[in-house]
Amino acid sequence: MTLIIDANNLIYRTFFVAKKQQKQGKKAILNEKGMDCSVIHSFFNSLYFLMDTYKPQKTFLCWDKKANKNYTGNFRYDLVDDYKAGRGTSDEDREEINSFMAPLYFLCSKLGIKSMFPYNLEADDILWWLTQNIKGDIMIATSDKDMLQLVGPKVSYHNFSSKGVINIDNFYEKVGCDIENFLLIKAIQGDKSDNIEGLMGYGKIKSKKLADSWHDKRHDLSDEQLKTIERNLTVMTLGAKMDKDELKALEIQFADYPAIDFETFDARARSKYNLSRLYRNKWKDLLRKLDRDTNMTDIKESIFKDD
Repeated sequence: MTLIIDANNLIYRTFFVAKKQQKQGKKAILNEKGMDCSVIHSFFNSLYFLMDTYKPQKTFLCWDKKANKNYTGNFRYDLVDDYKAGRGTSDEDREEINSFMAPLYFLCSKLGIKSMFPYNLEADDILWWLTQNIKGDIMIATSDKDMLQLVGPKVSYHNFSSKGVINIDNFYEKVGCDIENFLLIKAIQGDKSDNIEGLMGYGKIKSKKLADSWHDKRHDLSDEQLKTIERNLTVMTLGAKMDKDELKALEIQFADYPAIDFETFDARARSKYNLSRLYRNKWKDLLRKLDRDTNMTDIKESIFKDD
């Protein structure tokens, strides 16, 4: 099995969980320099749990950080006004989350886990591309429901929130619709988290009814409503408008991935890179070792120099 992790989704999730826990009185995990490492600690705990659970032969982390240094946006921002503007993440929180990413890229690479970056598109599109280019069974790990469109005969979905698995056999039971209609229902309903407007007055139930009888009922919609649905399908479909620059960037990254199984990861984590201490809530010991072996400041400056 290949494990594909929505790393951007995971880092945001662990950040806000750690922030909530600290507000409730839980102590932060600090290194000797006073750096709060709670988020990185939680990220690796989640990573270890996933690899221990599924025992993958290969693991990929998909990030939203763009490989294109001249990135100014992608087609989704052109089609949807204020795309993703409703997520409510403050600039201060976003800056703090970004500060954890370079150490995570470095640590994961040392453990043999491949990080993948889009050229202009998004981490979601990388997940789609990987499912099209990897043979054998695949487990996607995320809490982003957009990824449910990728479920199929060889692709299953692990939900970070419930830790449950959705596959082609239990899709209707877990999601409440046929897999073939999932994306159409989302396009009709819209997506508030991404600031994508759907048809006015169409909630989940009404959207499902329209999708279930689409071939008959679509003729009752106005041209404006059909255009809205068509636009939303384009925006929501993963892998849409993947041009030659995007494909080239992914192919180059994919050609250089290490094949690491769980046993190798576990051995590295527990010995050479001493990550077993991290799982015993002693992140500062790991960071002290890294400070001896490498200069973390240089690492942060060398990865994505335009940050």
